[in-house]
Amino acid sequence: MLALLLFAAVALAAAQNDTLPRPPAPRREQFRVIYEWNVIDFEWKSPEDREAYLNTSRYIPQNVLISGINFYQDDLFLTMPRMLDGVPATLATIPVAPSDTAPKLRPFPSWSQNTVGDCNALQFVQNIEIDKNGLMWILDNGRVGTLTQNPDAKCPPRWSS
Repeated sequence: MLALLLFAAVALAAAQNDTLPRPPAPRREQFRVIYEWNVIDFEWKSPEDREAYLNTSRYIPQNVLISGINFYQDDLFLTMPRMLDGVPATLATIPVAPSDTAPKLRPFPSWSQNTVGDCNALQFVQNIEIDKNGLMWILDNGRVGTLTQNPDAKCPPRWSS
């Protein structure tokens, strides 16, 4: 009991005096920005397609949020959950060696495989994993607009490879 009281008294005194030497802070490497977007945009088939998506609210730039990143060979794969409307692709890729810090995202595997409401296409990719053989495993909850007033649960959840 005396040892515990003595330890508490020494700890309290040290905290009040702040005279104990402190080890030097470890040197940390500075982070380097590789990618940063003000607005996430996509590689569209044409400027007219982009305009059509904007005009019909199938693309609302401020609603596109990157939630997951996975690296394989020369590509980064990005997941964008469709919690809100206006997310035209839920899975996309960008090159590892970008020509700028805000590259346009290329829907993966294609635009048609990211069509909202097509239950054979990706709807809401929650997560992906790429195994050592290069096989991508995709977890898709099937629902879109989960944070809107009218979430759409038309498509069933699924996983695929």
